[in-house]
Formats: sequence, structure tokens, C-alpha cells
Amino acid sequence: MPTIGRILKHLKNQGQTNTFRLARELGVDRYKILKIIGKLEKKQLIEFKSGTVKFLKFPEKDKKAAKIAAVEMAPSKQERKIVHKIKKAAHRNIKLKVIENLQAENKMFKEKLLGLETRIKSQSYYKNKARNQNVQIEQLERKIKVLQQKVVTYRDNYLFLNKNRVHYIISALLVKN
Repeated sequence: MPTIGRILKHLKNQGQTNTFRLARELGVDRYKILKIIGKLEKKQLIEFKSGTVKFLKFPEKDKKAAKIAAVEMAPSKQERKIVHKIKKAAHRNIKLKVIENLQAENKMFKEKLLGLETRIKSQSYYKNKARNQNVQIEQLERKIKVLQQKVVTYRDNYLFLNKNRVHYIISALLVKN
């Protein structure tokens, strides 16, 4: 924690500073300073842009004193009713915000579900298309086998006919001679 105070004092005195220079001048590791700067930026005590740190304000120290002063002054009935109404309204607002968040989340999940359903439908379409193509391929393969058998049969018949014709021609030539 002493490092946080040193960083804030240095930024208050020196003004806006680069993180490398800040680490060198304070003699602290730059990565440690970057972690501290992240915490201080969340508390809105400094502003950090592009490696440059700018001082905004010191942290408030009087939180305990403010709580003690608030406890000492007891609120009246009217004030308690108002505070109670404010708390009720705040609680109601919190519930409404939770409901709104849940509705938004529900809507997001419905959209994701719809997207997944369409993806599944398209995948099943392509699966059916692939099955149909496989059936068509099998049918074509059967037709090719039948045609190959016909070709073999025609070839055998053609050769047989040609052999008979050759024998017929030879016998006719032999008869003429």
C-alpha cells in the first residue's frame, strides 16, 4: 500500500507521466506499477491512456467519520418512512433489472437455439442429400455392371458370328478352287 501513496503523490507533484519513467523514478518494477495503476483506475483515482498516467484525485479517508455522524443523528419517523419507501423502490428496481436481464438472456438463448435448430435442419438436409446420392451411385454402379455384362455377351456373340463367317468364307473359297 505505501507504493500506492507514493504513486499518487508523485503524479500529483510531477503531473502526467509515462509508466516507464514512473517505474524508474520510484524504483519499482513496471509490472507491479501497472497492476496498481489498474486498481487505481477502477477506483477512478487516476486516468490511464496509452502508457501515460494522469492524476485525478486522492482517495476519501473520512468514510468511518461519515458513518459515525450518520449513526449519531437518529432519523425521524417521516425520514424512516421515506428511507423505507426508497429502499423498497430500490429493491423493486433491482428485481426489475434482474427480470430484464433474465429476459434478455432468455431471448439470447432462444436465438441461439433457433440458430442451432436451423443448423441441424441444414445438416439433416445434407445428410439426406448424401444418402440419396449414395443410392443413385449404387443404382448407376448396378447399371454399369449390367452394361458391362451385355458388352461381354455382344462381344462373344460378335466373335462367334465372325468365326462362323470366316469358316463360311474359307469353305466357300475351298469349294470354288
